[in-house]
Amino acid sequence: QSANADVNAQVRACAPPGGAFCIKNPSLEGTASVGLGAPESVPPGWKVCENTPDTNPSLSELAPVDGSTYLGISTFTTALEVAGGEFCSPLSAGQAAAFKVDLAVTTVYALGPARLHIWGGLTPCSKDELLWSSQPVPIGQPWMTQCGVLKAARDYPYMQLVPEAVGAATTYLAIYYCRAVDSCD
Repeated sequence: QSANADVNAQVRACAPPGGAFCIKNPSLEGTASVGLGAPESVPPGWKVCENTPDTNPSLSELAPVDGSTYLGISTFTTALEVAGGEFCSPLSAGQAAAFKVDLAVTTVYALGPARLHIWGGLTPCSKDELLWSSQPVPIGQPWMTQCGVLKAARDYPYMQLVPEAVGAATTYLAIYYCRAVDSCD
């Protein structure tokens, strides 16, 4: 509870009026497909940056919260799956941008919890600055909404969604709907 209170206080203190967080295709809508590295394996407006992200439900048993699809990215002992997206306009240096994201770790491929890292990039797939890391997301639970604030040291036109296994070698992180907010209340 206190961790959520800290995040809520951070968002209230930093969130710009009207929210400055805007990405293309924030609900990650597309055609459900298994990755295999094809550019169309990620939702429109997103790019395959590393290995084989998926547009689910295809491999995942989770139903979307709203709409018809969401993004699935894995971390294996030998590889990461990373997807890159573009901000509607570059994230400005020093400007706080509050957002919420729905996360879940499916039982497909996953051996433990996961964390999502959001990186800012100068190119669609570069990881130039770590902007935010989620709290660990437990395996096999319903969608969990997390709130955060991005505040970059320089302007970034792109972001990358990068999974991390927490205490396990393999996990499968599902991401649904990144959206701007004024606060987490």
